[in-house]
Amino acid sequence: RFKMSDYFNTMEAEYTRLIGVVMQKLNKVNGAANENHDAVFEEMKRELNDCEQCIKQMEIEVNPLPVNQRRGIQLKVREYKQSYEDIREVEEKVSLQKQRDNLFGKAAEKDTDGGSKFLQADSLLASQNRRLEEGKKTAYESLGVAVNINTNLKGQSDTMRRNINRLDDVNEELSWSNKLVDQMNRRIRQNKILMW
Repeated sequence: RFKMSDYFNTMEAEYTRLIGVVMQKLNKVNGAANENHDAVFEEMKRELNDCEQCIKQMEIEVNPLPVNQRRGIQLKVREYKQSYEDIREVEEKVSLQKQRDNLFGKAAEKDTDGGSKFLQADSLLASQNRRLEEGKKTAYESLGVAVNINTNLKGQSDTMRRNINRLDDVNEELSWSNKLVDQMNRRIRQNKILMW
């Protein structure tokens, strides 16, 4: 059975630990009424960012593997990524609700219909912003790949030009050598004629 690298296993264990910690904090914050949990939310954001970094490191470790070894592990990493995104979305919703409660207090709880719409709109906006950021990140990564390819192609083109120039130099040297050989042959023939 194929065994992943120690680094992948370390990142996987760290991701599992961090997600567990974030979920505990989310449950605690979500169950507490009208308490200020700004510091806890900041911790959760940092821990969720660390989770994202763990996933990226796992993806980097998986990418170079042969296809037959990569499939099952990629599926596991995708599940981690989906769990992370789900928890990130819940964290954003809870954070928005807490901010709203802090702004409007208990009176906001009575306005269930309007408050629900307000929360849904804010949650949708936060989700769309996150997707836009991910799209922008993907675009920058694609641009980086394109720049690397362009740089490699330019390097190869320069190498080919240098090789062509070297071939021209070699052809010139061969032409000069051929002329020299012709001159030597003519002198040999002239010497033979003189000797006869």
